[in-house]
Amino acid sequence: LWLGDGRPEWPARDASRLAALGVRTAVLDDAELSARFPAINPCPGAPDVLAADPHRCGGGGPHLLELDAGFIDPLDVLADLIDSAREQGVELRFGAKVVGVELQGGRVAGARLADGSAVACETLISASGPWCLRLFERIGLDCPWRLEPVRIQVAHLDRPAGVEGALPVVCDVAGGI
Repeated sequence: LWLGDGRPEWPARDASRLAALGVRTAVLDDAELSARFPAINPCPGAPDVLAADPHRCGGGGPHLLELDAGFIDPLDVLADLIDSAREQGVELRFGAKVVGVELQGGRVAGARLADGSAVACETLISASGPWCLRLFERIGLDCPWRLEPVRIQVAHLDRPAGVEGALPVVCDVAGGI
């Protein structure tokens, strides 16, 4: 469920885009959202805990619901990908910091690791997320993205007894969560 942020155009636009990809969706107004998921508040504004002004909730609809979406355990997916890669002969090294890239004729020929060793390869895939910029700068590779590493906190709470009905995975567009 993608909660609305008060902009009325994007849910219908994204529903059309997803439909072209074979993804079933529904665009819900605030009343439909509340009827389907009574525990979810459609208000796009976060309460200001520092101000003395009381928060007044308002609707943020329309909202976009992916009808066939689900949840997967990312650790299980990662374990499956690791097993599959190894079955295909891929060598995986964890905790091996790449400090340089060997080039021959303008193409990748290998990677230099922090422990002083080198790995010969024709293809090098960076899986370092926003930390990739450090390596890219070191080897002179221009990257159009300005990425900033941040720590993301995840909390798991048991469902309170008073919360009833289905609860989808929710994306809060207005809050960026």
